[in-house]
Amino acid sequence: MRSSVREAREQGKTFTVIVNGNDVSNRCFGFDSDEGWADCYILDDNGNLALIEVAPKDGWKEFDTVTERLHGSVIFYENIKADEIGRKAHSEWIKVFFARKRAENE
Repeated sequence: MRSSVREAREQGKTFTVIVNGNDVSNRCFGFDSDEGWADCYILDDNGNLALIEVAPKDGWKEFDTVTERLHGSVIFYENIKADEIGRKAHSEWIKVFFARKRAENE
């Protein structure tokens, strides 16, 4: 499955992405579990995004992020938010409640 983590975050979804047993979720911005790759930002020694200076524009320095494509076994999990879990549990409770109520009325 190919996914853009950026687009998923805009929809309120988050993913845990694991490549060859290493969790790269904090720096992954896209992955394909079928083809076995994950695009990731490179982090510096302090855990911040590594930046590279690109050609200055109009006298201002410009920087860009440094990325890499990791290849291997890609596993991902869509993380479910606590409120979604609560809604699902409530929905199940409602189904059971009305099923019992119907059974009592028959």
